[in-house]
This record gives sequence, C-alpha cells and structure tokens, in this order.
Amino acid sequence: AEFYLGQDWAQNTSDQTNYGVTGRAELGGNFSFRGGAFRSRNERFRNFTEVFSVIDPSGQANHVLVADPHQNTYSDSWEAQLAWRHSEGRWLHRLLAGMEGIRVIVRHGQATCGIGERCIATKPGSASMRPSQARMFG
Repeated sequence: AEFYLGQDWAQNTSDQTNYGVTGRAELGGNFSFRGGAFRSRNERFRNFTEVFSVIDPSGQANHVLVADPHQNTYSDSWEAQLAWRHSEGRWLHRLLAGMEGIRVIVRHGQATCGIGERCIATKPGSASMRPSQARMFG
C-alpha cells in the first residue's frame, strides 16, 4: 500500500495559464503583415517540499522542509513579420523582415527549515509540523 508521507497542508496549489493571438493582413502594394502575441503565467499560491533523507535501515530519516511563498512567473512574447512579394514572369521574389521579443518576470523566494528526525516506515500521525509563516519568511 502506498501513502503520502507529508502533512495534509503541504499539498501544493498553483494556477497555469497560456493564451495568445495570431493574425495576418494584406496591406496592399504587394505587402503583407503577420504577427502574434502570447502570455504564459504560472502562479504558485503555496509550495512546500518535504525532503526525507533515510539515515538507517529501520526507516529513520532526517526531515527538512523547503517552503516557497506566493510566487508569480510571467512571460510575454511577440513576433512581427512584414513581407513584400513581387512576380516577374516565372519568377517570384520575396523579401521578409521580422522581429521578435520576450519579457520574463519572476517574483520568488524560499525558506528552509530543519524539522528533525522521524521514522518513515509507518504512516505519520495527524499531528501537524507546519512552521509558522513568521518563522519561515520573517
């Protein structure tokens, strides 16, 4: 039988969103435009990582908690292309000019707290070992 060794409050919560738009337009005079803009967002409302380092065969382990506060990561990107097209007999000429860009915004932090030793050979009890926010992020 498998079970989750961590505390109930240590379940991570997050929200990811990706969206964008692309378009194409004929501008006249053998010119056309193509472009796109996109945004990706990852917001972690809370994130905890419990690390158990087994120290002997009986299942005794060192327990460390890594806690991340509310974190945001945003990525904006865009691309634009201008094309000129000209035909001469059997020949087709194309001239393309393009640009692209990206902007990334990351807001994050982290705290680590040594909890102590515990046995991981049996399911832990219901007693919570959650450190206070003030202790983790002061």
